[in-house]
Amino acid sequence: ALDHSVDIRVACQPVTRAIEALSPDEQFDLVFIDPPYADPGETVYSDLESLRHHIAPGGFVLIERSSRGDQPEWPVWLDREADKTYGETRVVLLSR
Repeated sequence: ALDHSVDIRVACQPVTRAIEALSPDEQFDLVFIDPPYADPGETVYSDLESLRHHIAPGGFVLIERSSRGDQPEWPVWLDREADKTYGETRVVLLSR
């Protein structure tokens, strides 16, 4: 059992729209991003940069991508912790 409260928010919408709805000081410990597989790497990079101030120090970002598409450069403020391919799917865990 947890000894503290947990706040969970699910936003099933494009990252840019979800970010626009956030207050400037709102931060998260874990963010899941599942962009359309056809999104180019530059779009994913831009989305991550937009999230920069919303990922708490020590927080994580989990991204699902196509294993066949171009793979984006990750922003320098994120470290790649894990990178796994499951058939057509690539899952990348990044940490701040």
